[in-house]
Amino acid sequence: MNFYFGDSNLSKDKFLREKLRESTQMALSLFLEFNRVKSIVGVGFSGDAEKLNLLQQAISKSNILKLSKCKTKLKRRIPFSLKNVDTD
Repeated sequence: MNFYFGDSNLSKDKFLREKLRESTQMALSLFLEFNRVKSIVGVGFSGDAEKLNLLQQAISKSNILKLSKCKTKLKRRIPFSLKNVDTD
């Protein structure tokens, strides 16, 4: 999850940047659709609730991400500056 929200990835990832323009918080369930996340949490975890719980545990240990109080959304601890992205 740190990878997705890292400066290096966000500077290239148009989809996540657009989501950040809409809101600094993103639904955790959105990431269950990402292929890389699916390949990690898809093995051995049956329902979405179990998969979300696994993501919540991972984010709780992150030094760059934090969960909302309801634990259904996440955001960066230090906001990403969209101004520094070359949009060409």
